Amino acid sequence: MEKTGCAVVGGGPAGMMLGLLLARAGVRVTVLEKHADFLRDFRGDTVHPSTIRLIDELGLGREFRRLPQSRLKNVVFPGPGRGARDHGRL
Repeated sequence: MEKTGCAVVGGGPAGMMLGLLLARAGVRVTVLEKHADFLRDFRGDTVHPSTIRLIDELGLGREFRRLPQSRLKNVVFPGPGRGARDHGRL
């Protein structure tokens, strides 16, 4: 059996962040996760600017930017006097 200094139970965003921070501090960490992969959707499926800044500060920005992504370019807000053909731009 493998030995560890700390076991983090759950490989969601918080568990993975805790594991990363502990490992960087020199703690031997094992993250325990019941799913075979990390391909799950999290609330909103968006990455906000403050999160991107944190990812950069952690030194993970370069790898993060290599992941497939999509960007929202146009949004339509139907309202009084505006139909779905009136495309508002951000």
